[in-house]
Amino acid sequence: MGYYLNPEDVLELYRGETEKPYFVDKTEMLSELITLLEQGRNYISVTRPRRFGKSVVAAMIGSFFGKGVDSSDVFAHFKIS
Repeated sequence: MGYYLNPEDVLELYRGETEKPYFVDKTEMLSELITLLEQGRNYISVTRPRRFGKSVVAAMIGSFFGKGVDSSDVFAHFKIS
């Protein structure tokens, strides 16, 4: 999972996905993830069926929680904002 080592690449990957015509907003998952993190959960498994967007969800999480980049413009028009 080299995505988490370079937050700029993750943000650009997720930004590219959000600009596709059939993008589905799944940012409400982040509010559930924030709740789990506030409870002190150290390990969280995000599972999905095959070909169901695991890489996009991982890029979304990395973009949202990444400290090295400002992703507010990407998430401004989604439900999580």
